[in-house]
Amino acid sequence: MVGLVFASCEKDETGIDASKEDLLGKWTLVSTTETIMGETETTTDLDETIEFMEDDAYSMTFEGELDEEGIYEVSGNKLTLISEYDEGELTIFNLSADSFTMGGSFSEEFMGQEMSISFKAEYARINE
Repeated sequence: MVGLVFASCEKDETGIDASKEDLLGKWTLVSTTETIMGETETTTDLDETIEFMEDDAYSMTFEGELDEEGIYEVSGNKLTLISEYDEGELTIFNLSADSFTMGGSFSEEFMGQEMSISFKAEYARINE
């Protein structure tokens, strides 16, 4: 399962000015690219969705089961997801009517070593 890592992401000026209306609806995760300590891995065999609703709520499913839910905020190229457990700001890198890419990067300490982690997740709109 690809979970969203909730950490403050670096600022990245992509020129994208997203709105809540741009994201409304259900999206399926097409691919993720994660880089951890310089090692990059792309995954494409995924069964995860995210749905953005008009009441500012979102829900994520993994293999058809509810995995996470909360509220979201959109401002420019920043998407903030707030769940019961975490809050994270992600950068929207690409956005069209049919797809969007979001991601971020952060550092954390693990076993006394500073680890740098970045990821991008590409989604496609589900037309129901």
